[in-house]
Amino acid sequence: MSAKKGSSQAKPRPIPYKVFISSTYLDNQERRKIVQDAIAMAGMLWHGMERFTASTRPTVEECRRSVREADLLVGIIAWRYGWEPKGKKSITEMEYDAATERLMFQLDPSLPVIPDKDYDPGPDRWKKQEKLETFKRRFSQDQMPAPFTETTLGTKVLAALNRWRERKESPVPPKTPPPP
Repeated sequence: MSAKKGSSQAKPRPIPYKVFISSTYLDNQERRKIVQDAIAMAGMLWHGMERFTASTRPTVEECRRSVREADLLVGIIAWRYGWEPKGKKSITEMEYDAATERLMFQLDPSLPVIPDKDYDPGPDRWKKQEKLETFKRRFSQDQMPAPFTETTLGTKVLAALNRWRERKESPVPPKTPPPP
């Protein structure tokens, strides 16, 4: 059935949504490619560190600006906390904080881990693991992250992007269920 003029159906967005990919890099290079493909399959544009170029601004400022310009952040969280400028929060956590809307994907914690390979290297390894666990608890309180494996990441990201777009473009706000 076609929509009549003046109907309450939402009109398609004239420009594609821009999605920022946030993660640590060295351990997530292949996962980032999977997410890039899922974003493209959803008809959206991805942006992330792979597209950064030289800038006169500091790295942290440039990352936050890129996140704020995006419609949505997709976070990929595995075993590393990542680079902490000035020893505070990691770039990934700062990007999370700068975003207004986020979809978080967390590597299935039941998968085997090899600390010497999978965790942040260096003398602060265990402090970074504590910070990572705190960050995971925090974003898990803010929203429901999706656990993933190497074979499910692309499908889960694509499904979540499509649901996010449907909610965003829906002319009728979703009903809030009554409190229990």
